[in-house]
Amino acid sequence: MSAEVRLKARHPAGSFLVQAPAGSGKTELLTQRILALLAIVDEPEEILALTFTRKAAAEMRKRVLESLSAPEPDQGASHKMDTWLLAQAALSRSQERAWHLIEHPARLRIMTLDSLTNSLARQLPLLSGLGDMPSPSESALLIYREAAEAALNETMRDFPEAAENVLLHQDHNAVAVISLLANMLAKREQWLNEIAAHARDMRSLRQVLETNLAEIMSQKLRVCESLMPIDLKAALPALISFAGEQKGDEALQNMVWPEASLEMIEQWQLIANFLLTATAPAFRKSGGVNATLGFPTGKDFVEPKQQFKQLLDMLAAGGSASQELAKSLHELRQLPITARMDDRQWQVLESLFLLLVLANKHLQQIFVRQGEADFTEIALRAMDALGANDAAPGDLLMKLDYRIHHILVDEFQDTSHLQMSLLQCLTDGWQSGDGRHRSLFMVGDPMQSIYRFRKAEVGLFLNAASNEAGLPTIEALQLERNFRSSPAIVNWVNRAFQSVFPARQDVISGAVAHASAEAALSHPGSVNLHLQQGKDAALEAECIVKLVQQELSICSSRGEPQRIGILARSRKHLHAIMPALEAANIAFRAVNILPLKSRPEVRLLRALLRALLHPSDRESWAALLRSHAVVWRVTICICYWLAVISRYGN
Repeated sequence: MSAEVRLKARHPAGSFLVQAPAGSGKTELLTQRILALLAIVDEPEEILALTFTRKAAAEMRKRVLESLSAPEPDQGASHKMDTWLLAQAALSRSQERAWHLIEHPARLRIMTLDSLTNSLARQLPLLSGLGDMPSPSESALLIYREAAEAALNETMRDFPEAAENVLLHQDHNAVAVISLLANMLAKREQWLNEIAAHARDMRSLRQVLETNLAEIMSQKLRVCESLMPIDLKAALPALISFAGEQKGDEALQNMVWPEASLEMIEQWQLIANFLLTATAPAFRKSGGVNATLGFPTGKDFVEPKQQFKQLLDMLAAGGSASQELAKSLHELRQLPITARMDDRQWQVLESLFLLLVLANKHLQQIFVRQGEADFTEIALRAMDALGANDAAPGDLLMKLDYRIHHILVDEFQDTSHLQMSLLQCLTDGWQSGDGRHRSLFMVGDPMQSIYRFRKAEVGLFLNAASNEAGLPTIEALQLERNFRSSPAIVNWVNRAFQSVFPARQDVISGAVAHASAEAALSHPGSVNLHLQQGKDAALEAECIVKLVQQELSICSSRGEPQRIGILARSRKHLHAIMPALEAANIAFRAVNILPLKSRPEVRLLRALLRALLHPSDRESWAALLRSHAVVWRVTICICYWLAVISRYGN
């Protein structure tokens, strides 16, 4: 089945979103897709492959070029043979059209999204509004703060009531207000157009916000209702009413099972508070059922108290489903009791919108004055040039429409709202039936989305998979085979992460369900857990050295290459392990781990210099005498060149 999915995914006639877990051969699939497209396009520039980092773009370009110049593989390597056949078809097309791809690899448009936005804004500088292309600013935080401070000062001078509303909301902490505005400027692509669209009638914006909040609340209620066990629905209302009678709480006494509607949100929050601990998304322990909760001690209260304990025990034994329910209930009790804002709340928001508009104005002025702009600004101006805010496509989009026919996006799970808007602009003019073949191919793994701090929204991946992202219609595919790890590791990961990931997907919160993988390799392997009480770096390093020695012994007996990888949480975590490996005479390679002054070569060079400058320095001579033979050869060379320099330096 997996082979059929890969074959379908690389077919140039379709548009696909491929979920490709770790080790599933995603890069090779992208390479094969590009080669398949090169065999049918008129010019290689019609293909646009987008990545998120320069390193990934360079790797993809390297893979394509290596495939084009690779010799014919053995018949047994089927996947390599598939790539070679696709490359031969691409080379035939290159020869037919006189592209000379191998001699002119720059014709392959494989670039980062930031490079694309820069090139788009540069092509039509007047339409983008940038004029002379500014230099990209790598760190714009100071610029954001300067613009925010200028906006606050202007508001305090010209709109004192608005400034007072926002400052009062932040306890008159001007520093907090400036930080808030600066953080909002960093993600202005998410709110700038919305505020501008409702500038003349802010009441309509209020309706939009309230409608969106109501939809979020309703969706969370529906999820919580679907997670509720039937036994809990049947027994809980009577127990809550009993507890309410003992406590004299009328809200609890009148409890009936509520519907999943906004009008019943307070009843749902009462249920959540009754079942969960005070602060954490966890169910109460059965031992904590006492008079404070509404279950006093005494023979007349034994039966209801026991019933509630049984319900809590049932929830505690429910595994991941119960954890998901507890999390959902905890989110419910954090929601407001209504989706409608009162007038005071709206005054604060309206004043904040004014401050944001002024902050963006000052930000533009600073960009012009300093001749630089952040990546967000360049992307926004590129979309202006594409005609993103116009009813008709822009001149640049009409120009690109004849050049870009096929778009590929790598690591699609890390897409931000701004990057999604850019894709929507690039594909906006694509119409079926106009005689042009176009395709959109996106690949990624939502389970590996870890860049939310960089504005990545995994919910966009889920929206695109269900064709709700405003992109051309795609077919969602999923790769399952893992070509990197042994069956033991793949099966362990499947079991472990099945309980870590949520039980169901949620676009709004970005919750992604676990997708199991299937091992394609047959190599032996195992997953072992070594527990250690307390924090003891030396003991941990000793244990790791023993494990490494065991593995080296096994590899040696089998005649296999002795290559072992040690992964750590951070560089600091390795500082105790590396000396232990050295003490055990186990050679290792650690790139960019130790500071330069701590590297063995540098330490020995320092010892050499000390010994030459101070011949009586016994510690330095001892360090040199204990050094490796290779280091001695380096030392002799250095001594020779020092002698040459001292003799002929003048």
